[in-house]
Amino acid sequence: MVGLLILKQLHDLSDDEVVAQWVQNPYFQYFTGEIEFQWRLPIDPSSLSRFRRRVGEEGFEAILAESIRLHGKKARERTVIVDTTVQEKDIAFPTDSKLYRKIAEKCVKRESACAAAYRRTLPKPVKDQPNRSHPRRAKSARASARKLKTIAGAPVRELRRNLPADARERLGGELDLLDKVLAQKRSDKNKIYSLHEPEVSCIGKGKGHKKWEFGQKASIARTYRGGIIVGAKSFRGNVGDQQTLEPAFAQIERIAGVRPKDCLADRGYSGRKNVGETRIHIPGRPNKNSAVYQKSRDRKRFRKRAGDRAPQERLQARTKLSQRPARRQPESSHGRGGLQSKEMDQPTHFFGHRSRIGNTPGESIARCLKNQNTFSGPTT
Repeated sequence: MVGLLILKQLHDLSDDEVVAQWVQNPYFQYFTGEIEFQWRLPIDPSSLSRFRRRVGEEGFEAILAESIRLHGKKARERTVIVDTTVQEKDIAFPTDSKLYRKIAEKCVKRESACAAAYRRTLPKPVKDQPNRSHPRRAKSARASARKLKTIAGAPVRELRRNLPADARERLGGELDLLDKVLAQKRSDKNKIYSLHEPEVSCIGKGKGHKKWEFGQKASIARTYRGGIIVGAKSFRGNVGDQQTLEPAFAQIERIAGVRPKDCLADRGYSGRKNVGETRIHIPGRPNKNSAVYQKSRDRKRFRKRAGDRAPQERLQARTKLSQRPARRQPESSHGRGGLQSKEMDQPTHFFGHRSRIGNTPGESIARCLKNQNTFSGPTT
């Protein structure tokens, strides 16, 4: 299961695709520990999602701890680089009218007494919502949004009245969620942005091309010299970057067995100079009383952190489930992705290593975990 998850993430595949390609690709089978070629599906694709839910945070933390253990002393550096990113969820850009429409459709599926009437009245206000910012459509779109809210609220109240006691108790949390969506306003805090992912938060990271991101904040820590990932933790809600430091350092100490002594971070972590025994270093003007070697050391550190910024962002993108890197088409003599690929006769690479016939499946997985966990900075 762990091997399939690694292949899924590495090759940007869905659960169904990675299982289907496993049957056709002998390298996939060898990577996951098979000795002889198999012709049947290893598992049902739905088992992967159940496995992810079952192992939870502790299980994936154990996988991370094993990849750190393979690096030995290199992973026990006392200086780390920490940064945060947004782990986006697979949801559409939320608007009130979209949520009202989803509530109405969800309640209609419960086969309420007025389901036929809701099916007749729902399509018209939904059609008035596209291009609602146009001056000629703004007034009718606002009126249609109010009508959608009325249509969505009626079946919710009807279900509360007509459902049996046992069903009302079983669906109580779901009905409370729908009531909260109908009652929330634009200026409220802790709003609900998705019915199937109610824990999603609206987070702004100051990006010019994407002002708001909807998901959870994640903190990634790597060693200063080796670039080994020693910590990866997600947080619910729009917490400040400073509040993620203590849980991140506790996870590093729990997994790697050593607490960082120095931490390099960006200006988003301003306000904290020390977190326990760890000193926080943020770029800024040097102190006048600092010695020359201290200024030179800090300048070297911050330049390395800034120079690794672009690869660090690519590394953060690879950790997002919904934003895996696109698959690279092999170069060929007939253009990109054409026939007679130059890479067809080359040995398969697993995480940057050539596959060798003499290696056992266990050694291949261990070597791949070790390389996947290593962060490569820019070459000079």
